[in-house]
Amino acid sequence: MGEFWTIAFFIEIPMINSDNSATPAASEPCLLSAREKEVLQLISMEYTSKEIARMLYISPYTAVSHRKNLLEKFKVRNTAGLVRRGFELGIL
Repeated sequence: MGEFWTIAFFIEIPMINSDNSATPAASEPCLLSAREKEVLQLISMEYTSKEIARMLYISPYTAVSHRKNLLEKFKVRNTAGLVRRGFELGIL
């Protein structure tokens, strides 16, 4: 068989204050896996977790886990927030 490689991206995610202004000094680099980036792109294209699971040949529970991890890493509350932060960070 072949070798498997894990690819990760470091993305600078600025903290957002309650007045929606970024705090550059309080930002920490966020480790986003290649799979999480792929899931984020599919989320932005309005695919459900179940559809994403079928497209990526993963369990629906894994797709939901990727979604939850993205919500936590981007410190947002919903899918709209994920897409917004993805565009703000230049990922999408």
